[in-house]
Amino acid sequence: LVSNDEYLWAGWDNILNIYDSTGATLIESIEFEAPLSYLGLAPDGSLWAYGMVESPEGEGPTYMFYHITKLEEGEIYTSATPSGTTGANGWYTSTVDVTFTTTGDDIAEIHYTLDGGDEQIISGNAGSFTVDSEGIHTISYYAVTGSGTEEEVKNLELKLDWTDPEVTITNPTDGDIIHVTDGEEITPEYTASDNLTPDDDLDIYVEPVVIDEDTSEGPLTVYVIVTDLA
Repeated sequence: LVSNDEYLWAGWDNILNIYDSTGATLIESIEFEAPLSYLGLAPDGSLWAYGMVESPEGEGPTYMFYHITKLEEGEIYTSATPSGTTGANGWYTSTVDVTFTTTGDDIAEIHYTLDGGDEQIISGNAGSFTVDSEGIHTISYYAVTGSGTEEEVKNLELKLDWTDPEVTITNPTDGDIIHVTDGEEITPEYTASDNLTPDDDLDIYVEPVVIDEDTSEGPLTVYVIVTDLA
């Protein structure tokens, strides 16, 4: 718990609840990307918080810092929070729901576009929509008050990819009969591609078969495993 003369902040897991100074009235609830580990007040009355998550590469924890400030009178602030199945390198491997929440007075509408398309309007100070196509998308958004004051436009980039890369072993082919000698290595030839990841960025693992005195006659399997950026 952290408090000043105006607010009381309470963090639980990845949720930050903002109450009035008495703690009796919940003003706003904010969801963050990481569980909160620390809350502290800066001299100007703003709130610092940080959370810790495991890095996707397994190299230990990554710290995420948040700076929460009080809005000036008449100021508007809109957040866009994505929610979906996360993959690697900042990609999502599912459709993504984007939730808009606006803080400020007299919020009438939230405007947004997807990849520069037609502008969509959500009535009120909160709403959501779903991004359901693969690719790298840009969402532009801003809020408008009842008197016509417009917030500065913000942008959010989302990367979606749920299609597996394709790989074909061209040599040997399934069922080929190969005559080999002791010590010979059978390394597969292949083609690989992905709908979004460039060929040079594909992670390709090739497992050949080495023929030695312990290798028995019969079917053998060679492997080619391809991983895209997502």
